Amino acid sequence: MKKNKEMYKGTIEIIKRLEAQNIKYRYEHYPSTDNESEHDWLELNLRTENIASMLVEMFIEESGFVLIKSFRICKVNNDKRNVMLKLVNSLNRIYIDARFYVDDENNICAHKFCDLLSSDTYYGSRIIDILVDYIDDINEAYPQIMEENWSKTDEM
Repeated sequence: MKKNKEMYKGTIEIIKRLEAQNIKYRYEHYPSTDNESEHDWLELNLRTENIASMLVEMFIEESGFVLIKSFRICKVNNDKRNVMLKLVNSLNRIYIDARFYVDDENNICAHKFCDLLSSDTYYGSRIIDILVDYIDDINEAYPQIMEENWSKTDEM
């Protein structure tokens, strides 16, 4: 039960920080079932220096596993898919806190997996640090993504 308590305390700390920053969010708690472990889900609508609006989902499991996802950072122009795949590979060599990919619907997305089981740091603070680093990577990469997506040539 210790992990459940830490998960809940961590989620509450995150929610308090979101509210202090006036960040819009949705929260759901899911108890464990035969098929799924207990977890919290947060959906955040964020604004960054370079991005007017970005939807971020967070899944925080009782085991200490955390998944952060952004499903549509940019819609890829159909004729740019191959160029954008190359760009995503390049971005993944540069950025370590967000892993970029192009989904089947031609959206550039990102995710971050982490396991906090062995972490000595307080759960909520560590998740906030991970989220901030993740958002920073996306914010920094965004101008390059948009420039490449809207450039006239197919060369990278």
